[in-house]
Amino acid sequence: MQLEAAITVILNKLDQASPEQLVAVRKGIAELVPPACGCLGPPRPSAASSSRTILPDGGS
Repeated sequence: MQLEAAITVILNKLDQASPEQLVAVRKGIAELVPPACGCLGPPRPSAASSSRTILPDGGS
């Protein structure tokens, strides 16, 4: 629950942020989140191909 509260506070502050601040925040998040996770955009080709092969049910 603490994480949810922290995210809510951050999102509320982002609503008031300037475009320059948003760019800085996105760069900071990109450094914390592995690029291959796909959270901030399309995953790398190597990550996309490997993630398709490890689906437990073989996909839908």
